[in-house]
Amino acid sequence: MINTGVGALVVVVLGYLPWPSARHARIGPVFVAVLGSLAGYARDVAAQAPEETVSARRLQTYHQLSDARVTLQRALSEPPPAGAESWAWIPVMATAESIADAITAASAMPLDSTAAGRLSELARELEELGRGESTRAGVGERRQHAPTDPSSLSDDPAVNRLDDAIRHLRSMLRPAEAEESPAR
Repeated sequence: MINTGVGALVVVVLGYLPWPSARHARIGPVFVAVLGSLAGYARDVAAQAPEETVSARRLQTYHQLSDARVTLQRALSEPPPAGAESWAWIPVMATAESIADAITAASAMPLDSTAAGRLSELARELEELGRGESTRAGVGERRQHAPTDPSSLSDDPAVNRLDDAIRHLRSMLRPAEAEESPAR
């Protein structure tokens, strides 16, 4: 029994305490890359780029989403506080996947100039989110996202769905803080 206690103490002291940077979830940088890929995908669709270009961007975006989901799943298995912080990222990641699906739906149909313009604006919003201004999931402080302004609605339902998903995503993110500060 004493050997087990000493072994556990050694594991805690040598395996957990010396590396405090590993105690916090590092999903933000991975998610910023996902946002950049989503923005590029939306920009290509808005510009009505050639099908090969859009397909390559779609594949890249879904691969990055998959990698981010794996990173999130790994972080969920970490000891506190990293595992607890990671739970806040689950709805954020699901919303990012919804954004990718909305962009894919928009790419499946021809866009008129109004829808293409709105999609281009939404791509800029994604780029703004991806600049790192909002790279942490807001734990316990979900804000209501403002409804879409009717004057900005497009005739394309996929573009409107994308607009709503981006507003929802923005409501779930909070400004990045110093990496040392714990999530609330």
